[in-house]
Amino acid sequence: MSQGINNNTILSMLLDVDRNVWLGLDNGLTYVKTHSPFRYIADISGQLGASYDATLFGPYLYIGTNHGLFYTAASQNQTSKNNFTFVEGTQGQVWDLSIHDQQLFCGHNNGTFIIDQPGEAPRWTSPVAGGWNLQPINSDWMVQGTYVGLAFYRKNERGQWNFSHHAQGLQEPIRFVAVHSQEVLWASHNQKGVYKVIMEANRPQLKRVVYYGKEDGFPEDYNIHVFTIRGRIVFTTSAGIYTYDEINDEIVPFEKINEQLANYQGFYRIIEIERHQYWFISSDRAHLFQIDSEFNLSEMSSFMTPSDLIIENYENISTLGHLASLTMDNGLVLFSNESLSHQSEAIPRIQLTQVVAETGNARRNYQLSTDSTQVHSLKANQNNLHFTFTNASYDALPQFYQVRLKGLEQDWSAPQSIGHQSYNNLPPGTYEFYVRVASAPLSQKLLYQFRIQKPWYLTNWALAAYVALLLGLLKVSLLLHSAHLQKQKKELESEKQQELQHLKILSEQKIMSLEKERLEQEVLHKSHEIGTSALRLANKNQLLESLKEGILQIKKAPDTQKAAIAKLVRLIDSNLNSNDDWLLFETNFNHINSKFYEHLSEKYPHLSSNDLRFCAFLKMNLSTKELSALLNVSVRSLELKRYRLRKKLELSHEENLTDFLLSISS
Repeated sequence: MSQGINNNTILSMLLDVDRNVWLGLDNGLTYVKTHSPFRYIADISGQLGASYDATLFGPYLYIGTNHGLFYTAASQNQTSKNNFTFVEGTQGQVWDLSIHDQQLFCGHNNGTFIIDQPGEAPRWTSPVAGGWNLQPINSDWMVQGTYVGLAFYRKNERGQWNFSHHAQGLQEPIRFVAVHSQEVLWASHNQKGVYKVIMEANRPQLKRVVYYGKEDGFPEDYNIHVFTIRGRIVFTTSAGIYTYDEINDEIVPFEKINEQLANYQGFYRIIEIERHQYWFISSDRAHLFQIDSEFNLSEMSSFMTPSDLIIENYENISTLGHLASLTMDNGLVLFSNESLSHQSEAIPRIQLTQVVAETGNARRNYQLSTDSTQVHSLKANQNNLHFTFTNASYDALPQFYQVRLKGLEQDWSAPQSIGHQSYNNLPPGTYEFYVRVASAPLSQKLLYQFRIQKPWYLTNWALAAYVALLLGLLKVSLLLHSAHLQKQKKELESEKQQELQHLKILSEQKIMSLEKERLEQEVLHKSHEIGTSALRLANKNQLLESLKEGILQIKKAPDTQKAAIAKLVRLIDSNLNSNDDWLLFETNFNHINSKFYEHLSEKYPHLSSNDLRFCAFLKMNLSTKELSALLNVSVRSLELKRYRLRKKLELSHEENLTDFLLSISS
């Protein structure tokens, strides 16, 4: 009994309803399940350590552990006795055991060694550390994932395998390798992403390496592992099974398989055993499926894996003839697929042992009745519930439960090993609490029914008061809104009147502006007429002067003509001395330039009337010749008048007299 009982002193025995045996020892209890499909090779002494792989090689069962490589005779009697022999020279972590062409390969922390014959000493062949996963490429070449990339092995003429080379171009830790063709490999990083490795045509040398991660279609970058199912590349991820779409060169969900695995989650590893049978392994379950060429899955058997006994992320199932093995952290579990598929599990007997309600504010606990036949009414503040339950049917493997609170949850929870469940801040409503054993979906059982009452402020009377209050507030709001609209109307009318008044003022200003513009144009026209009149006067006087000079030249004519000539001279003089034209000219001129005279006199009061009139003539911008004729003075006299005027106006030599006068408004 050294394999499973901690003490050989048996004080009492009991046969339970499932015909399993309970042993009372002087240091505890031992449970002996008499109808289990599992047989344990428990390492109580600590000699083996945690197992990672196992295989049959000749008449021996080899086990790779974190202590090294061990073997024992493969017969049932020998394995049950735990008589394992350590293989000298293999001290340390063993990762992988695989047989190729009757040679046992052992992937080790320090490299890889080969045992050519059962029971013989190993020969080291590869110095590349960490032999994780070995896969054949063809009959002459194999590839292995290691701590530092890919290692290649080649078979010689005698049929013996040897290490060939360590590939350059990929130096990452490679946990799993899948062969797609003789020139294309897929390699999954130990932690992050996968690589597509394209090799040379005639020799396994890396030609190109392509990384695939979240940006290429995966749900995340981490915990992606690559395998093959019926020759097709598949990947296990946290969101299900994915595959490679060669046509579009992208990673896509494998919908055909995922639809069939809808009730299962978290598969981490896929292991092919034989005849297209595959183990799908997660952290808490293992399922064996037969998969046909259309990727239809037929479940052959399944079992819950003891999470406290296996090594997380290193779960492994190996075929050992008619048996199979599951690696554990303290030995090995042997089982038969046939007996596993026909095992008659005991019907779970789930019982509710305690219900505790905790109020939200007072933090008081209430022990409630566990009667599942009636609907329990709970107060609104008793909405934090804690259920404790158990399965009276004991199983050697740890029990995993799934719970569901109907009225709050649609789906069952993930499997859990603890026998209690809490719900906090439940809203008012009717609920039903269900529990089942995860390995037996038909074990579903209604354990508790309850109704959480509404708080007082959500009762019908409270809602009626809310409606009345809402209607009152609505009426007040409508009155206030109406008053606000009236106020807005008055404000708009006032703004409209102000706008009209403003428009009226703008219109009057526009009319005045147009009138001013008209007057200015009229003044400009008058100024032009005055200038024209002044020129005509100047030209007339000049003409008359010329005629007078000509007549005086012919005074020496005969006496008979002197009287007529004298009469003509008197007529010219009368026109030259006539002031009527000048008076009319000056009247219009003074009217046009009255403002000019006013502004100029204000600034220069010492100017005479002749000075003011001369300034006005200068402002007309006439030429010197025209001014001389208009004023009937010589050019020299005109320049002298200019000089005197500049002096009276106190203009500097640089200032222009005409520009100065033009700057003064009329």
